[in-house]
Amino acid sequence: MDGLLSILMFLIFLVVFVIILCGKINILIVTTSVLFFFILSCIRRYYFIRNCKSNARLLSSDIYVIPFEHIKYKGAFAVNNYVIFEESFYDEQDDVSKNVIISHERYHLKHRHTEKKNFFRCVLLWNSLHLMFGQNGLYKLILLLVLCAIYIVLISYFEYNADGYSVENNGIDDVIYTLEHLEQNNENIKKGDSICLWLNTIPSLKSRIRRLHKQKLQYSAINIKK
Repeated sequence: MDGLLSILMFLIFLVVFVIILCGKINILIVTTSVLFFFILSCIRRYYFIRNCKSNARLLSSDIYVIPFEHIKYKGAFAVNNYVIFEESFYDEQDDVSKNVIISHERYHLKHRHTEKKNFFRCVLLWNSLHLMFGQNGLYKLILLLVLCAIYIVLISYFEYNADGYSVENNGIDDVIYTLEHLEQNNENIKKGDSICLWLNTIPSLKSRIRRLHKQKLQYSAINIKK
């Protein structure tokens, strides 16, 4: 079912793109297409979660560990009301890293970051289909790029806040240790053939680590003054 929905979403996008090329685009077509795309995304996510539950190792009411063959990448992420780990990724982490990652992902759940990002993606899709075509194309393209920049800033804000929440619950040293451990794993994975979700974080792991080191220095300076 998940594969069928992915194909259907691609076909909808292809049909809309052909309509655009034929010069028949209008607000109704764009809005309807994006709405269908959003609905199919929600349905796809439902079947994904159901598949995860049926193949999961349950750690708690909101934490699932899923074998690689059922999600096709390594890492951890928050979706709906659950924190999901890929099995080998989870088993590779020590207790400190597990607690840090779980705190980070639970913050995403608490503030519905996944839903907010998906909504913003739909806004970007709507604008990319409507604003990039027709009159004043250059102006609309610039506006789309501005929206993309806002989206990147928004994602960075989510990640930094989740790191901050993890610091509150686990301590800054444990969070730095975990992110540095993940970054080292990423360097090793780049040399192999595995795919790791952490490779593509926005902002990058290196940027998040630098920010935490800077924050730690600020804490140390404040304590020295005291």
